[in-house]
Amino acid sequence: MYLSEKTVCDTMRDIMEISSQSSLIGLDYLNFNPEKMPKIIRRDEVVRFGMDIKSMEAFMGVYGFSIIENLEPDEISNIFLKCDDGRHLGRLNQLEFFESSFS
Repeated sequence: MYLSEKTVCDTMRDIMEISSQSSLIGLDYLNFNPEKMPKIIRRDEVVRFGMDIKSMEAFMGVYGFSIIENLEPDEISNIFLKCDDGRHLGRLNQLEFFESSFS
């Protein structure tokens, strides 16, 4: 089930409250502009919350985090799913990952 905006914000607030200086968080998110695509369905579930990549830095800043790295799906596949012989174990589709540090 996809999380609502309230649940995401509540979770981020909880993480902020227990995080110390230089804490890191890694997560994935749906990179889309909800105003342009008000209803997205993935695997029979309605996507309840997402944001475009430009909004992510401000969103994380509200909770005391700054973005260190924001990877595109192909970059993640090449780093984590590519074998030494060049074969890929799989591909990611429409996921964005980033690391943030608590400031």
